[in-house]
Amino acid sequence: MPLVRIYHPSPRTFTNAKERKAFADDIVNMYTSYGLPPFFAIVLFIPLPDDYIYVGGRSDERANADPNEPAMIRIAFDHIARTIESPEQGMKFFERVDEIVKAHILDKGYEVEYHLIESPREFCKMNGMYLPPQ
Repeated sequence: MPLVRIYHPSPRTFTNAKERKAFADDIVNMYTSYGLPPFFAIVLFIPLPDDYIYVGGRSDERANADPNEPAMIRIAFDHIARTIESPEQGMKFFERVDEIVKAHILDKGYEVEYHLIESPREFCKMNGMYLPPQ
């Protein structure tokens, strides 16, 4: 059950619903290509004002000083109850993520950081019940 959180400066990025949907669709399609049903993949766009983003204890001063500076977007991929089984699978996963990020972020002149977190199945419940086996 992937949960993908996209933290982005607002209103400089992802202001158009069609743009957000295309990005989300590419993420969902990536996961369905691995055999997951589409309803497992959740994509959240989390808009943040520039003065809500602090790096090293400082707000995004670049954006405040020069609105033409590239926006920084942060993406967290949470894999809940499913894990990548080998370094090779991890490389393939990130190759696909790189393609999606290039199309929806880098090609638009934004900067991006992203990472993957994996939670074991026994650390997840739905409606108070542990998840069934795969």
